[in-house]
Amino acid sequence: MNNIDSLFDYKVGENCIIHNWVNWRKRLVGRVPFVGNSSVFRFDAGPKSDYIYQTFLKEMARAEDTSIFNTEQAFLTYAMKEVNWWPKEWIHSYKWNCRPPCPLNLIQPPKEPKECKILVFHGRPDPDQAIEGFKGKRIYHNTKAAPWIEQHWRE
Repeated sequence: MNNIDSLFDYKVGENCIIHNWVNWRKRLVGRVPFVGNSSVFRFDAGPKSDYIYQTFLKEMARAEDTSIFNTEQAFLTYAMKEVNWWPKEWIHSYKWNCRPPCPLNLIQPPKEPKECKILVFHGRPDPDQAIEGFKGKRIYHNTKAAPWIEQHWRE
C-alpha cells in the first residue's frame, strides 16, 4: 500500500511480527492471545535466528499438536521467543480494518486505509475477490466492491 522501508529499519536485529487480529468479543473481555500473524514477520537469517528452526525440529510433535498450538502462527510466536509487535498502524487486515461491520458491509464499500504499509488478506476474500465484491457463506463475510485494491495489487 505504501513504502515499507521502515519495516527494515524498525528494531533492527530483533524479531518482529504483527499481532494477530482477534474479533471484538475477545478484545472486549481482554482475551487477546499472545499470537503473531505470520503474514508479515521478520527475523535475521542465519545463525542468530537458527534457534527458531531448531525449536521446530526439536518440538515438531508439539508444533503439529493442535491441542497445544491451535495454529502454526501460535507455534511460530512461541519459537521466536522474543517478539516485538509491528506498530499496528503499519499493517492492516482487510477484514478488520477495511470491511465495514455487519450489517453495514451490505451497503457500504470497504474503505482504503491511507496510512498502512501492507494490507493483509487472511482467509476470504482474496484481493481479486475483494476488487469485484464478495459474497461469502455468511452474511458478515460479504463485501461491496473495492476497486481501489487494483491499484496496489498485482498477481
